[in-house]
Amino acid sequence: MLSPQTSSIKKPPLLDRVEFIFNDLQQRTFRHIDRLFAGLMIFQWLAAIITAIWISPRTWEGTISSTHIHVWTALILGGAITILPVCLAIFNPGKTITRHIIAVSQMLMSALLIHLSGGRIETHFHVFGSLAFLAFYRDWKVLMTASLVVAIDHAIRGVFWPQSVYGVLTVEPWRWLEHTGWVLFEDVFLIISIRESLKASWDIAYRQSELERLNSTIEAKVVERTAELQIEINERKEAELALANSNACLQSLSKELEQSRDQAIQASRFKSEFLANMSHEIRTPLNAIVGMSDLLVRTTQLSDEQREFGRIINDSADVLLNLVNDILDYSKIEAGKLELEITEFDIVELMEGIAELVATQAHNKQLSLSTFIDPEIPRIVRGDPGRIRQVLLNFLSNSIKFTDWGEIILRATLRSPIENNRADIRFAVRDTGIGLSSSAREKLFRPFTQANASVTRKYGGTGLGLAISKRLVELLGGSIEFDSTYGEGSVFGFTIELELGSEEQKQPIFSLPNDLHNAKILMIDGPEGAHQALNAYISSWGMRCTNAADMSKASLLLKREEAANNPFNLVLVVFEPGYIEPSQLLEELNKHFQLLKDKVVVVGSYAEREFGEQILNNGFAAYLPIPIRQSRLFDCLITLLQKDSLLSQAAEDTIVEVQGRTPAFPEPSNLILVVEDNTVNQKVALLQLRGLGLAAHAVSNGLEALEAVSRTQYTLILMDCQMPEMDGFEATKAIRKMESRTGKHTPIIAMTANAMLDDRIDCLAVGMNDYISKPVNQKKLATVLQRWLAADRSNIAENSGMVNPTRKAIEIEVLRTTFGNKVANELLQDFIINAASLLKKLTQALEDKDIVVLKHSIHELKGASASVYATEIAEASRAFEEIANAEHCDWQSLYNHLDILHTAWARVKIVLVESDIKQLI
Repeated sequence: MLSPQTSSIKKPPLLDRVEFIFNDLQQRTFRHIDRLFAGLMIFQWLAAIITAIWISPRTWEGTISSTHIHVWTALILGGAITILPVCLAIFNPGKTITRHIIAVSQMLMSALLIHLSGGRIETHFHVFGSLAFLAFYRDWKVLMTASLVVAIDHAIRGVFWPQSVYGVLTVEPWRWLEHTGWVLFEDVFLIISIRESLKASWDIAYRQSELERLNSTIEAKVVERTAELQIEINERKEAELALANSNACLQSLSKELEQSRDQAIQASRFKSEFLANMSHEIRTPLNAIVGMSDLLVRTTQLSDEQREFGRIINDSADVLLNLVNDILDYSKIEAGKLELEITEFDIVELMEGIAELVATQAHNKQLSLSTFIDPEIPRIVRGDPGRIRQVLLNFLSNSIKFTDWGEIILRATLRSPIENNRADIRFAVRDTGIGLSSSAREKLFRPFTQANASVTRKYGGTGLGLAISKRLVELLGGSIEFDSTYGEGSVFGFTIELELGSEEQKQPIFSLPNDLHNAKILMIDGPEGAHQALNAYISSWGMRCTNAADMSKASLLLKREEAANNPFNLVLVVFEPGYIEPSQLLEELNKHFQLLKDKVVVVGSYAEREFGEQILNNGFAAYLPIPIRQSRLFDCLITLLQKDSLLSQAAEDTIVEVQGRTPAFPEPSNLILVVEDNTVNQKVALLQLRGLGLAAHAVSNGLEALEAVSRTQYTLILMDCQMPEMDGFEATKAIRKMESRTGKHTPIIAMTANAMLDDRIDCLAVGMNDYISKPVNQKKLATVLQRWLAADRSNIAENSGMVNPTRKAIEIEVLRTTFGNKVANELLQDFIINAASLLKKLTQALEDKDIVVLKHSIHELKGASASVYATEIAEASRAFEEIANAEHCDWQSLYNHLDILHTAWARVKIVLVESDIKQLI
């Protein structure tokens, strides 16, 4: 047996304890293996009996049979071999004699099984298995005893009875040595495994003794530490008592803080309610001021002085309204209640629309205002156009306010290549204004703060605009960037990431006909911003643009290229407001371009409409106002370059907007109901609706509204929210309940002085369809009404294409102003021929129910009519096309809309006759 000194681990002085643990482990192993062998011996005895009965149950002598001797051998001899080791294992386990007797008996049982099987080679493997089992004792001496028994058995039986051990009658005398050799071969490996197992046992014993020693040490330390902890516990109890006193003080302080928090929350709520109520109280009289002053200036006969007084009232009301809106926006931002309204929008329309809003202000100060939208920017993106417009309008308003000469440029550029369907777009406004000093920069974005007191006195303002803009840009996911040089000007901008719109909307809308590629345009330099924008747009459309510094140089270029048989197709003359008088410019134009007037396009101030008429009356090709809309520029250039055809499909939806036009509405079949408790606001609303060509009457509260709705079918309801007896919310709920029984649905538009986001949500929640905040001017009202009157097809019969007799069927004046008399007449002649042919095709396609021809014809008619500003036919065609493109085509509705188209066509011909151009018909 191995001793501790043979273990691979260095042993500590506690050798006696290690040996004791090792011997204990060995003894437990011996006892356990003894019991296992007791069961194995009994099992093998039974197996021997079954084997003998199965292989040779009986023996025969002639016709007489008897039980075979093997059966008795297995029963008697097997029992003799088994009984002694089993008894020792049960009654005297763990003793040396017990395991050696078990080893002898196990080998004798192997010999018996070999004999019973007739010396089959397979049975010899029982010997090797038995040796492996005996190795479980981890005692090499037991293996030696077992091997000795095997050798003696094979030697004796090999000599006297070879058939019982080898299965043959004769065998070499020394064959038992071969078998013994294989047994010893196995013993070598088993002894090696026993040795390794004993090493592991010694290691276990050593580790356990170490653990016991460590445990004793730890227990001693635990006792020591327990005493220390007792001292600490006593100290902690004293500390807990002090902490309890402190906790009582903290609880008292916490209650005070909770009360302060509740008071702050209540104060914030009172602040929001106060702002909402103040907004309501301020907007209610403002509504009357804005509405009445607007009607006074536009619809009554006034002297110049009276008209100026009315304009001042209107402008002052707008200033007050903007102040109220700024304060409300800032309060919502501070309260974290300002939310974005993400939607798809046309970035070009947004930018150009913003510029046109302030164009008149810029012209009044003789400033050049231009826009530039990078052609690489996708037109349709997703974002909050309202907040982007608010920030850019603030930038532009500041630039106009603080700029006395020069130009202002509104730009949108692509900051980096488009990735993952998202674009980084930089919006910026650059001016040549007064600039900012270093001290002014530090307090630039502080609320209610301006650069200095003199700025406030001279230019006015609350100092809220940039503070609100900064917070809005951060809400949009960007940050404001600015650069300014005192006395030279400023640049204010921001960069935000916008998601691209739907695929069909991202297709380019300006598609140049193949025969116009590389058309040559000569442009005479004007304001830097307008010059850069025109260059970029024209180049992006596939035309070639050449620049000339002035008219003299342009005239020389024209003559040189004409002589080289490579003439310019068009000339763009861009003039800067305030730089040259219109009359002087006209003289210069006549001087240099007398023979090329039909190729000259003059680009001038947005407000110089009278000068534009002079340009056209002098025979020049067209007049375009700055800031230039891309659609107008493209429309003009294509028409002048290709006079023998209509505008391409890319410009079919581009209709020039003329200041002073009133939006068209379908003619309602019934009245509009105004529900308003304030008599002044009632009158304002009725006058505004009358000015839009719409019939209406008013009631004073929700109960009267319910009574009116029960008697009369209304096209639309304008509903105030705060009224006596029954407010607008309750009235809306009651009306919707009535409609649930009738199946009808009347659009209800909230028209209230409340301006908070929660108010809008409340209005929509009770069943209202839209929301318009007071004060309401006619333009704002027209926008909302146009949306809902055109959409409410259940109550307005076929109204989306209805002809409105109060408006012109075709805007001939606009067409002539844009393109000149000659080109306008050519376009009208082509349109008349084309429209008559398309109407015939539509009629035939309806009779044949040929949907393909129908869709193609109506699409072509829509584009052609839009190109010449035949807006009634264009709108009726658009409504017709929507029905034709529906999943289930309603042929009866198409027949009805065809009648509307014929009516609109008849009205166009009447206008042409009245305009003294009946020779075209």
